[in-house]
Amino acid sequence: MVFPSASYLTATLGHNPSYVWRSIFRARFIVRGGARWSIGTGGDISILDEPWLLNGGRIDGTIEGAHFVRDFTVKSLLEENFKRWNEKLIRQVFSHDIASTIINTPLFSQVQQDRYYLESGKGWKVLGSECLQALC
Repeated sequence: MVFPSASYLTATLGHNPSYVWRSIFRARFIVRGGARWSIGTGGDISILDEPWLLNGGRIDGTIEGAHFVRDFTVKSLLEENFKRWNEKLIRQVFSHDIASTIINTPLFSQVQQDRYYLESGKGWKVLGSECLQALC
């Protein structure tokens, strides 16, 4: 199954879903509960409702002003051609608390691609964005 404009975690149930899809759809809370992004380019990670902040935190899509960043990715919060936060922009767009959380989220130069990690009993297991798009 492929999600052209979303991922498994952000897809909607849709009209008249099959029994199998409803079952898979309802199991998302399991993946969401232990999954988080590791930021590479930031181009695959939506700013809102994705666990990309420090310790798997998210920016709630219902916050005041969310409509301004709804269609943007984490890449838009990075300085162009550098892997560091654009602090000036972040402080202009977000509240003090959210801006501080973003700026304190680490960026690692060795991580080149956005990767989704799922916590398992033995540590973290990578789930690439391609895997989530195709529902593994």
